[in-house]
Amino acid sequence: MKNKPLIIDILGYKYTILKDREVVKRGRDGECDTSAEVIRVNPELSKRAFADTLLHEILHAAMAVGMPSKYRMTELQINYLGCVLSEILRRNPDLLKVLMA
Repeated sequence: MKNKPLIIDILGYKYTILKDREVVKRGRDGECDTSAEVIRVNPELSKRAFADTLLHEILHAAMAVGMPSKYRMTELQINYLGCVLSEILRRNPDLLKVLMA
């Protein structure tokens, strides 16, 4: 993701992942624009914080796909789930091999 934006599939939607310093001006480390299918993350974050923020925004995008708003997770729930999932993946690197088999 050095110069070329990463495009990922989130349940059939093609999201472009951008490193964007402008999110900081809006008081955030990351943003998910579901209508434009763009996720923006502050490139100044540490490697770990960048990964955590990206996963957090991916969860927002996943919630927006087909989930009625009254059933979507709160910001606190997404924060918790994102941090927990990224920590589980960090502590268990072989887990990705099992999940992707």
